[in-house]
Amino acid sequence: MLKRALLVMLVVPWVLNTACSHAVDDDDTTETPENPIILAISPTLDQTDFFYESDAWVQFDTEPDSVTISIEGATGSQSQDGTVFTFDIDGALESNSTYTLTVEWAPSEDSPLSFEFSTGPHGDLVTDETALVDTTFEIDLASANFVEPPGIGSIIASQLEGFHLLFMPTDESDFDADLLHTLGALGVEDGPNLVQDPCSGTLPFTYGNDGEYGTADDVPAEWDDPRFTVGPTDLALAIQGTEAHIDDVFLSGVVHPDLEDIRGMVFSGTLDTRALDGLLSDGGEEGAACDFLVDTLGISCEPCPSGAGDFCLDVLANEMSAEEVPGLVLEPLTCADVIDDFIAGGVCTEEDVADYDTAGDGTYAGCPEWVAR
Repeated sequence: MLKRALLVMLVVPWVLNTACSHAVDDDDTTETPENPIILAISPTLDQTDFFYESDAWVQFDTEPDSVTISIEGATGSQSQDGTVFTFDIDGALESNSTYTLTVEWAPSEDSPLSFEFSTGPHGDLVTDETALVDTTFEIDLASANFVEPPGIGSIIASQLEGFHLLFMPTDESDFDADLLHTLGALGVEDGPNLVQDPCSGTLPFTYGNDGEYGTADDVPAEWDDPRFTVGPTDLALAIQGTEAHIDDVFLSGVVHPDLEDIRGMVFSGTLDTRALDGLLSDGGEEGAACDFLVDTLGISCEPCPSGAGDFCLDVLANEMSAEEVPGLVLEPLTCADVIDDFIAGGVCTEEDVADYDTAGDGTYAGCPEWVAR
């Protein structure tokens, strides 16, 4: 009976348009309150892989007079955002454990709703830490929940369609010292497979002051099995053909004990919005993105760490995940490697090296590694 009632609430919300009625007395008295119906809920009925650090939430079609969310065996606090009610769990749930979620609301003929769900293996120690070395993951930025600044998530997500960000711990990692060294890259689709982009330099997730891969002055990532934290570091990502600079980047997540994926990822940094100027004005007028944000969302840009001006925003995204890319091992690739490939008539094109040829004379001043050789 419970499953049938929940399916009605979750799968066929369109009945709200026809089934909800307001009874009115002949003497024109007030309307009979409608019964709020659940449109979505997390965890879901009988879910077996609920992430142990996630919050429980429920969304109604209309705001109830009262709502109480509880999880047997867990404590927390409740908050409301419109018709969405969230139970913020204190700390985290236990991995591989079964819990009972109960939602009570009024007015309702269906309350309370109560069912079991289970957490998955995330939170358990990684079975073989050393197997993380040369294991590549694809970070799903497009589905991230951008919470800072509010309202900008859909704008950023629209520019990340088809964007593949790869992440891999390297053999410089020292698990005994709880330190990871990591390498990033952009991915491209090669038929059904995802491969490393041969015409984009690898990303300095843990590069040191000299910007060279594998050197002793690298700033490593912290490893607190099963969680890693990278940062602070600076990144330059080519998105939709435009280079976006993000300073003071932090990236963290929880690795599946069998390395199948990473969940609960959090990404933060300071974005130079000038990368979006060309998308918001025909001539790419400097500051167009900031003007757009002020006019549409009331968000003002702030000074950039580089001192370039008031063009930056602090960005925070959570609820990201990353899937393992079987068989893919990232190779260090510098801008000099990309230029050499182009000059030798390889797969890289003039467009791929255009950003490095800042003077337009073939000296590639924008690539210090190439100039220094």
